[in-house]
Amino acid sequence: GAKSCSVEIVEAKNESASTNLKGTFKGIGVALQDKNSSSQKQSGKNLSYFEGHDNPKIPELRWFEHDDNIKWLIDMRCKHAIKSNVLELKGSSSVTMSKSVACALDDILGVKGNLSMEHQATKEYSSVLLFEIEF
Repeated sequence: GAKSCSVEIVEAKNESASTNLKGTFKGIGVALQDKNSSSQKQSGKNLSYFEGHDNPKIPELRWFEHDDNIKWLIDMRCKHAIKSNVLELKGSSSVTMSKSVACALDDILGVKGNLSMEHQATKEYSSVLLFEIEF
C-alpha cells in the first residue's frame, strides 16, 4: 500500500599515511617526513511513486524474512495504520596500522650509519542508508 518510497546511500572513505625517517648516515643527520591523505565520497538516491491503497496485507517475505526493521514496519502499517516512516542506518569502521624499522648500515655499505623509519596508515569508512516510505 505504499504511495512513495526513497532509498539514499552515502559512503565515505578517508585514508591517510605518514612516514618518518630519522638517524645518521656517514656521520650526517638524516630526517625525512612524508604525509599524504585522500578522501572519497559516493552517494545515490532512488525515488519511486506508487498508486498505493488503504487495504494493507502482510506480505510473504523472502529476502527480508529475518530483518526486524522490515517486520516492524509491516506490523506498524497493518496493525497501527502508520502513514510514513524514515529509517536511517549508519555504520563506520576505522583501521590504524603502524610499523617501525631500524637499520644498521655497518658492514653492508662499509659506512657507519643508523636509521630508523616509522610508517603509520589510517583508513576510515562510513556509510549511511536512508529509507523513507509514505503510505
